[in-house]
Amino acid sequence: MRLSNHAEKRGSQKRAPRNVSKKSSLPERILLIEDDENFAQMLACALEQRGGSDVMVAAEAFEASNLMSQQAFDLVVTDWRLPAINGFGALRKAEQCLSLDPMAPQEWFGRHKVPVIVITACDLSEIEGERRLKGCFQFLGVVSKEQAMTGILQQIEILFENAPFSSTG
Repeated sequence: MRLSNHAEKRGSQKRAPRNVSKKSSLPERILLIEDDENFAQMLACALEQRGGSDVMVAAEAFEASNLMSQQAFDLVVTDWRLPAINGFGALRKAEQCLSLDPMAPQEWFGRHKVPVIVITACDLSEIEGERRLKGCFQFLGVVSKEQAMTGILQQIEILFENAPFSSTG
């Protein structure tokens, strides 16, 4: 699988400035961990257009770890069902890698916990048993893939807006 920055896929186009009249609650840097390439591209594009966010996409845990070792993120949106391990497992693996990486961005250490939103089409009871994340991540909630993209975006914004900490990094 490849590492990709969705914004780079659009070539040398510059991102349009945020629409000042529409106040989006989406953060500046989002990591999307999603193994369905088509869904990942649609969601990344929608997040970028809606919030002016820079969205990086990883298809599995190893890619997510690599991206996190290069920069810190303000929000992680992860699919629950990923190759080999679930979304929380991917974050635990990434956090292990970060703790061993002397070149990891210092932003990961000593700051508020990075909010995590799980996006899934599976039965939510499967996630209930693993609601807790330790370390530098904080679970905010679950968004169902079984709805229109506008509904997914609205739920992500609401969960991020209602995070129990300051969303500024």
